[in-house]
Amino acid sequence: LSEDTEPTFTAWVAGVRAGVEKADGDREALADMIAQFVGGMLSNILSGANFRWQIPIMLREFQHPSKEFGMLVRERIDPMHDAVCEIVSAATGNSPQAPETRLITANIIGQCMMFGAARGVVFTRLDWAEYTPKRIDLIINTVVPRSQAMLGLRPAPGPAKGKTE
Repeated sequence: LSEDTEPTFTAWVAGVRAGVEKADGDREALADMIAQFVGGMLSNILSGANFRWQIPIMLREFQHPSKEFGMLVRERIDPMHDAVCEIVSAATGNSPQAPETRLITANIIGQCMMFGAARGVVFTRLDWAEYTPKRIDLIINTVVPRSQAMLGLRPAPGPAKGKTE
């Protein structure tokens, strides 16, 4: 947990909550919100040097919680998941606390984290050596519309198309 991320993180959570309230059920606004969240999270995970060392630590905590796990959950996981649950709830009509809402939220956040946690698999499967700006854009442009479709905010897209170089 890094003190230098606290102002940004807190502002982000507050922004999501304000955005859901302002959207007031507007499906295009909610589609834009999930696009901003997924695109921003992927961009940060794939281009941020901090995530290269933070993700293995988080994964270790997820699998083998230390005494610090409760703090990680309270200070980072719960606020982020709760904010995304509000978007999911507004899109699906389910309660933010409903198991389905929490599972969809875990799916959205988890698919973003996978690209950082399993980068070796992604690189091997796609014959990449690194995430370049064009490759990050390809990932974002592939994942965002499918996240929106999962929430019923936009029609499901056809097969992903794009160049990897």
